Formats: sequence, structure tokens, C-alpha cells
Amino acid sequence: MYIRLATLKDVSGITKVSTASFQQEALSLQLSERDLNVEPPGYDLEAMTQYMIEELTCYVIEQDNHIVGAIILTLTG
Repeated sequence: MYIRLATLKDVSGITKVSTASFQQEALSLQLSERDLNVEPPGYDLEAMTQYMIEELTCYVIEQDNHIVGAIILTLTG
């Protein structure tokens, strides 16, 4: 497993992993309506992933040259 800074070449891979992860979590919880704590706005949009890479600190987690996760660091408040 390898962790590195994300680049714009990673947009599609990060978006795919993010979409699969958040949708699986929502399905497992069997929510009757969308919960923004479980499915944050834009998690499935490449434009949002690109924004995060460009404006925030974003890392990808790779295994066997495939993106298997991502970490986005933000400061709030």
C-alpha cells in the first residue's frame, strides 16, 4: 500500500472510489432519505474531486497501482 499526494490525473479514480464507498455506507444503513452526514454533497462529482485536489490537501491510497482510497484534509472553524 502506498500513500501519495493526489494529482489531477487521479480525479476519475478518486471519484469512483468515493462514490462506491459513500453509496455502500448509505445502503448498509438503509436510510429512508438522504443524510448529508453519510452522503456529503458532491461526493460523486468529478468537478468536486478536482476542486478538492486543487484547493485542499488531498492524498490517494494505492494498492497494486490502483486507487483504493483517498484522504482529504481540511481545517474548519
